[in-house]
Amino acid sequence: MRDLIDKTKMLFEMPYLISGSTDFGLGDFTNNEKIAKFLISNPYNLIEKYKNFILAYGGTLTDGIIFLYNIREKLIDYYVRYQSENRPVLGHTVTQIGLFRRDGAGFVGITNRVFFQYLLIKYDGIVSDKSQTQDGRRFWINRMGEAIEKGFKVGLRDNNKYIIYEETKYKTLVDFSIQHDAWGNTIQHFDKVFFIIKP
Repeated sequence: MRDLIDKTKMLFEMPYLISGSTDFGLGDFTNNEKIAKFLISNPYNLIEKYKNFILAYGGTLTDGIIFLYNIREKLIDYYVRYQSENRPVLGHTVTQIGLFRRDGAGFVGITNRVFFQYLLIKYDGIVSDKSQTQDGRRFWINRMGEAIEKGFKVGLRDNNKYIIYEETKYKTLVDFSIQHDAWGNTIQHFDKVFFIIKP
């Protein structure tokens, strides 16, 4: 638990979003406060409770949210919206379709907890979004690297072709992604998604 109250910013853990249409209004203090009050006062499912934080989830089996509520500040420090579907070969997977993390919140390692101690226990795998920014690229390379260390399989689905990353075949995950032209937000990249699945 010593890593929870670290005020340093973890590079590449997760993109930091600024206030705007893509952050669910959570980047605005007043809106964040209202949404936090709504989420914490309605029924939710507890994942973990810490001295200053509540990590919980809500929603349905196919469309859910995970949020980190800051008890002291009464704000949402982290929010992810996800959708799940059954996919050939990969099984029942989930895709994060929206991310928010409040800068300077002080809860280090939240993405690791959500990926490996919640989503990859509940689902067969996690699949990247169709459109990848440079921040998204760093984010996914780091998650896939962590997944390999934990014994998961990682790879790329290119249309209906599934390519598993093999360390003997590719020098690094970056080389793997470059060789398959897997990053971008143009239509030619929409059918190329990365995945992490259970072994």
